[in-house]
Amino acid sequence: MDGPIVLAGLVDEERRLYGNPEQPETLLAPDRERNHSWWNPGYYRAAGQERGFRFIPLYEIKDEKLYGLFSGR
Repeated sequence: MDGPIVLAGLVDEERRLYGNPEQPETLLAPDRERNHSWWNPGYYRAAGQERGFRFIPLYEIKDEKLYGLFSGR
């Protein structure tokens, strides 16, 4: 995982993540890792969830709403 980077989920409704917080790979998978000739740290998508969505670094959020809940399985 990249870090320390605070991630924000890009959704238009409240969503809950299910997985083990001790194992981030149960929650997140790398997304848009590479752009032409440089790496994009901090881009992820939800892994193992009923409905997928993307995460980007919080510092890149401009006008989006933010929601956040987490539940372990």
